Amino acid sequence: MNPPGDASKRQETTGGDSAPKDLLVEMMDHPSTTRLRAGEIFRRRLLEFRRVRGWSQPDLVRRLAREHDIDWHPTTLSKVEKGDRGITLDEAVAIASVFDVSLDQMLTLPRRDDELVPLREEIRDLQMQAASVATDFGRTTEELRSFELESRSLQDRMIVAEKRREQLARELDNTENALARAYQMYERLSTRMADLRAAPLDKESLAAAVMERYKAGESIRSLARSTGRSYGFIHRVLTEAGIQLRHQPKG
Repeated sequence: MNPPGDASKRQETTGGDSAPKDLLVEMMDHPSTTRLRAGEIFRRRLLEFRRVRGWSQPDLVRRLAREHDIDWHPTTLSKVEKGDRGITLDEAVAIASVFDVSLDQMLTLPRRDDELVPLREEIRDLQMQAASVATDFGRTTEELRSFELESRSLQDRMIVAEKRREQLARELDNTENALARAYQMYERLSTRMADLRAAPLDKESLAAAVMERYKAGESIRSLARSTGRSYGFIHRVLTEAGIQLRHQPKG
């Protein structure tokens, strides 16, 4: 027969399938637990590893669900970290796996910071990467500011150029109007000069030829076109010669 104490001891160790107990406290006798219970060490290490990695409670909960199908709520993790809830062995193994450490490391307080050296190196690497990103961000920001200044300068030059274009357009319109007036004046002067080109003898000869053609029935306009003289010149020649002018139809 087994001693009576053995049955009670078996009941304590088997535990049954009741609500989760802190099996780390009940089942583990680790050398580092001389003063702190295993559950307290585990909670401290859990909090430490999570903060060192910069994870929030929801971050860790999502990793547990994705990698080990542990369906926790952030409030559950909060209770575990505060010591208000125990955890099962499976949950402890899953947490250690997520942190990529052994369960022994989760139950051992760091001595001479040996376990934190890799994490600190990783943090230094991340800090260097962050510094590099910050430098790149600063350089990009400066380039963006320079581009904005150049854009503003270009916009100002475009505004000045547009105003100058409008000014030149107005000046061109004025020049075209002046050219049109000058051309009209040129035509009047050309006509006047054509009238003055005939010498007295030539005028008499031209008058005789014009009178003869007019008497033959040619109109003043036709005579002006054929002789290169103005209508007024031909009219004046005929009038001065005493020719009876025919009635000119209007239009």
